[in-house]
Amino acid sequence: SKDLRVREVNLLKQNGHIRHDSELFLKAFEQIVNEDIKEKLYIFDLDDTLIPTSKYREEYINNNYKNLRINSLAKKVLGKIGKKNLTLLTHDKYGNQTEKIKHLKLEKYFSEIKVVYKNDDKKVFLDKVKRENREKNIFVVGDKHDSEIKFAKQLGLRTICVAIVPGRHINKSLHSTCDLVIEKEEDFSCVV
Repeated sequence: SKDLRVREVNLLKQNGHIRHDSELFLKAFEQIVNEDIKEKLYIFDLDDTLIPTSKYREEYINNNYKNLRINSLAKKVLGKIGKKNLTLLTHDKYGNQTEKIKHLKLEKYFSEIKVVYKNDDKKVFLDKVKRENREKNIFVVGDKHDSEIKFAKQLGLRTICVAIVPGRHINKSLHSTCDLVIEKEEDFSCVV
């Protein structure tokens, strides 16, 4: 039987780099996402995935949320996926994730919100979700190759790396390990 997870996409050479033809790539990804083989569950990270945390890091650490906004395209994507297929998983390094979640009113988008206090607990949670949702295709959407992306790959889950915000967590050499990499905000809509 044909492996439906494999899609061949033409490559282009630009500025000495081999890249996917973005139009063909988006079409291939759309095919993957639109396959009705299994119901899909998306697990999103918060910081630098849905909100540009790095840009306002000092403000957020000091509980100043005047610039705290969810990426507008991400908001559309969340609405399109639907609450029942969305989980938020975030690491509370500075003790303010719950406040950010409340400020953004994220409970209206996610059926489950999980705040962990140790980064390794993300893997524990992802493993639990995988065991409880064997009948679903699970996609982990995040920006950190050393956290949610790594843990998802270790567990055999599909990964979407959001590399929109240039940050300390993004390691471009590891992008090839991800199922999809989003490097421009306008490409965020290809998640669904």
